[in-house]
Amino acid sequence: MPRKLKPHLCRECGESNPEKFYKRYKSLCKICFLESNKEYNKEYNKEYQKTDKYKEYQKKYQKTDKYKEYKKEYMKEYRKNIINVEKNKN
Repeated sequence: MPRKLKPHLCRECGESNPEKFYKRYKSLCKICFLESNKEYNKEYNKEYQKTDKYKEYQKKYQKTDKYKEYKKEYMKEYRKNIINVEKNKN
C-alpha cells in the first residue's frame, strides 16, 4: 500500500501549491523566498557594484546598441518630465 505524501507547506504563508516552490527551498514558496531575501539582495548589490568586475561589465554594456537605445528613450522621457515640471511651476 503506497504511502500518502504530505503536500509541501510554506513555513511562512502556509501555501501548498508545489509548482510555486523552489526546488532547493521546499520549505518556502517563491513569493516568501523573494520577500525574505530583499534586504540581503540590497546589501549584496551595493557591495557588488563596488567591485572591479561590475565596473568592467558596465563599461562593456554601455558600448552596446541595446544600452544606447535605452538611453535615448530614457532621455526623451526625462526631458518631457523636466518640461512638465517647469510648466507646473509657472
